[in-house]
Amino acid sequence: MNLHSIFDTPMCARLRIKYPIFQAGRIFVAHAELAAAVSNAGGLGFIGSGSMGARELKEQIRRCRAMTERPFGVDILFADSEICAHPRRLVGWNARRVEKKIRALGPIRWFGKEQ
Repeated sequence: MNLHSIFDTPMCARLRIKYPIFQAGRIFVAHAELAAAVSNAGGLGFIGSGSMGARELKEQIRRCRAMTERPFGVDILFADSEICAHPRRLVGWNARRVEKKIRALGPIRWFGKEQ
């Protein structure tokens, strides 16, 4: 077994990443620059949105897209987020895909209203 075969996993193939490394979307530190650097290095970088409003998050996503063509994620704190109150505002960020994946997890509540 060589080193390459250890990292050649179905998960890596599905996510289009080289290494099974996921950078945590840590509040205050996981901005576009870090997420893009991790993704460019072959892992899966994440923007941590816990300290951001919707406008700042949209700007961070735009900046990350400008710095990498590789996949990256957004860690959204659903417990207390203005983004959750208006999921359709994410249209420019593939909101339908985000909402569909969230709904696939089962019944959810958007601030007390089951959908």
